[in-house]
Amino acid sequence: FAGDCRPGASGWVDQPPIDRSQYLQDFGIAYQNINQLWPFMWPRTGQIALSDPVVRVWFYGTALPVNSSYRVRFKRPDGTIAHDELQFFSNPFWRWFNWWWTYDVADMHTITGTWHVLLDINDELMIEAPIEVREQRTSDFNHPPEPVTVSLDPSPPVVGDVQFCRVNTSLTLDDLDYEIVRYEYVWTVDGQEVRHVTTAAQSDALPHHVVAAGETLECTVTPRDATSAGPPALVSAVVGCSHALDLTCDGDVDLTDYGRFLDCASGVDVPVGASCASADADDDGDVDLHDFGRLMQQFSGDCGARVIEHPADATVCADEAVAFHVIADSQNPMYQWLRNGVPIPGAVTDTLVIDAATSDLAGEYLAFVVGDCAFDYSRSANLSIHAPPQIVTAPQDVSACVGDAASFGVEAVGVPPLEYQWRRNGVDIPGATDTTYTIDAITPGDFGAYTCAVTDGCGFTTASAAAALMVRPPPTIITQPVGGEFCAGDVVFIFVVAGDAESFQWFKDGEPIPEATSAFFVLSEVTQADAGTYHVLVGGACMDVASDSIDVTVIGCDP
Repeated sequence: FAGDCRPGASGWVDQPPIDRSQYLQDFGIAYQNINQLWPFMWPRTGQIALSDPVVRVWFYGTALPVNSSYRVRFKRPDGTIAHDELQFFSNPFWRWFNWWWTYDVADMHTITGTWHVLLDINDELMIEAPIEVREQRTSDFNHPPEPVTVSLDPSPPVVGDVQFCRVNTSLTLDDLDYEIVRYEYVWTVDGQEVRHVTTAAQSDALPHHVVAAGETLECTVTPRDATSAGPPALVSAVVGCSHALDLTCDGDVDLTDYGRFLDCASGVDVPVGASCASADADDDGDVDLHDFGRLMQQFSGDCGARVIEHPADATVCADEAVAFHVIADSQNPMYQWLRNGVPIPGAVTDTLVIDAATSDLAGEYLAFVVGDCAFDYSRSANLSIHAPPQIVTAPQDVSACVGDAASFGVEAVGVPPLEYQWRRNGVDIPGATDTTYTIDAITPGDFGAYTCAVTDGCGFTTASAAAALMVRPPPTIITQPVGGEFCAGDVVFIFVVAGDAESFQWFKDGEPIPEATSAFFVLSEVTQADAGTYHVLVGGACMDVASDSIDVTVIGCDP
């Protein structure tokens, strides 16, 4: 390896990246005393008795940063915290480290159940480890190893590969008693066992050329501790040929592969079978003419054509110029561009230029490249034309009184940047260039239809639907009430005529008359008690208006 401590070139052909992140290699909980340093194997258990005087927590770690902090918490079975401690290592950089602590947590002497130990390093939760607190420890107590998943590497396998079966599991929580887990690997080829081994390693390898093309390779892994086993995990795959286009697996790309290619070509999906999977030379999930071009290139040699740089997707504004480009590995290539599978007249060079993109030109573009004895297709490139801005939320009608504030808003999407211009009755409002337009104090002259024109980065403009600002008028008294002299016993009818009125309230001598709430007021058989000064308060949407005051005089009259 090459790194900070060893400058220069790496001795590895492909040096894996150096993982500098902190992580735990191993973790354990114990009731026994820890009196020897690593590499002594420290004790581990999954159970603690109420009578155990203390509990010990230990771990091995890697890549601990300078001056790191640690936090240890004990969580009761009900999820509450029984102990919480924050401390510092005060360390230089440690490539690896080991540590243990001893705790006497009072509630672990009285509360049974599944407790958890939480370890944070530098505010990162490294592990939440379960531990069973029991009335007493027993020798038959055991958790089987946790379930694992397995994978083949490389995948999919091909003839000639050294094949690895890798176990995917936790380094620290692979067994909840913190025992060392061993893995039983069983390899089979077409159902016949070819290797059977048990090891603590989290991978096993099968030598190359143990499996032939078209055979099914399976790896079954069963995790085991000292007394029990976890559930087995299985991975399987069909082994392919060593060359992506050697479809008959005879070590050569020749005429026999043409017939097999035609059997595999589906036009939709790669058929089942190792050799057909190898026919998908460009790994696009489909065996088609693109792969046939690769096959011809391999068979024909230098006289063929192979696309090595494909056109890229493009999204442009309407009437904007756009170009698609392709590069082919061929001595004498000829080109033909297609749109949506149809040849474009005159588009016969390695670059297709569209001077002004329009919506009818949107679609899939690809190049057909022909060499002296073979051909190839490029991948499709999609041409999209930006649509004009769209109004997502239009401004809404507003009805308000004179002096009130009124606000209109609009929400739009489109090619950024979006610009806004508010208009009243079709005329631009100076300075109204935001997503909202507010009138702080309405006047009668603000009445009208308001719209917002939204212009996108392509220069397209879309206007919102109109929203009306309706200015509510105050009530107006058209005909004032009339008073006068009336004979005792007369019926007196008093009324008002008002526009834009919403309510009425009649008053006598300044006091509201109960239930006198209409445009007219009737006094039946008036008496001297009805004499007085009357007026009506006319209510509107925005304000109230009082009528003139009138006098009603009651006199005695001859019969």
